[in-house]
Amino acid sequence: MILARGAQFSLLLLGAVAFATEGGPRAQEAPATFSDRVEAVAFSPDGRLLASGGADRAVRLWDVARGRLAKVLGRRGGPISSVAFSPDGRFVVSGDLDLAVALWDARRGGLVRTFAGHAGDVAAVAFAPSGRVIASGGLDRTIRLWDAATGRTIRVLSGPRDAVTALAFSPDGRSLASGGDDRAITLWRVADGRPLRSLATAAGVTALAFSPDGRRIACGLDGDGPPLALWDAAASGRAKTLGRRGEGAASVAFSPDGRFLVSGRWDGALRLWRVSSGEAILRFAGHKDAVSSVAFAPNGRAIASASWDGTIKLWNAAGGALIERLAAPAASPKDDRRSPPR
Repeated sequence: MILARGAQFSLLLLGAVAFATEGGPRAQEAPATFSDRVEAVAFSPDGRLLASGGADRAVRLWDVARGRLAKVLGRRGGPISSVAFSPDGRFVVSGDLDLAVALWDARRGGLVRTFAGHAGDVAAVAFAPSGRVIASGGLDRTIRLWDAATGRTIRVLSGPRDAVTALAFSPDGRSLASGGDDRAITLWRVADGRPLRSLATAAGVTALAFSPDGRRIACGLDGDGPPLALWDAAASGRAKTLGRRGEGAASVAFSPDGRFLVSGRWDGALRLWRVSSGEAILRFAGHKDAVSSVAFAPNGRAIASASWDGTIKLWNAAGGALIERLAAPAASPKDDRRSPPR
């Protein structure tokens, strides 16, 4: 999830109706209201459920097979920026624009605990593969590692020079990648919080993903350069770039076999990329606003996308056909207690 596409996008967080594409700012036809925007999606490990969060402050679980809402886990004091399942599927962690990280019971519903400590909005969360550690990053330029079982702060990673908007654990859980508005990806050693290396990027980092084998890091980029970059996780060499200059990518995810990447664009389209060649092999069109989050189903057959147009869509990964459209109910006036982003 990305909170804003550069400094000029601060108005979007307050419900402005313009955003930039390749040719600069343009008006949107029938834009979604702020309370409609979906910011994040994540599949459960068994692929049966899809977690989502967005501007209406609710964390929802969707029944993927039936294409309908399964339950609302609860609501927070601010819009939800990011969600992630625990590796065993029992919990969902969310970050929100009310400075907090929250842990939810995915089976019974309800809040398990909150993690307080950030001095700015939380833009990214991630569960370690062990399920014992949660990472969060925010606008306060810090990354926090939390004990998932107790809510205790394990350590605070300081060093980013600007907002942290993306996090990803390596598959073995030993490393954590962070990125944000300071145009850099930092790899941290989880065991002691020490930075291992820093990779300079051509633009702000909007999304991060490790390949399933841990050998590559994919990042979504904003700005005038190529929208995607692929790095060797073990080296500090130059990145392989994908896509045309100026396209921008708001979200990115690897397929479970690591052969493909899916990216979400600011113009509402998705692209499927072949990792080995770097070519775009499919285009998914259907969203009317920025695709803020994408996720591959664990079996690799479906892709979920969340958008600022207020919808979640499920796509056939092989051919790009739309499988299902999920729309969250609009916030009712009497339940509109959200705090505006700071």
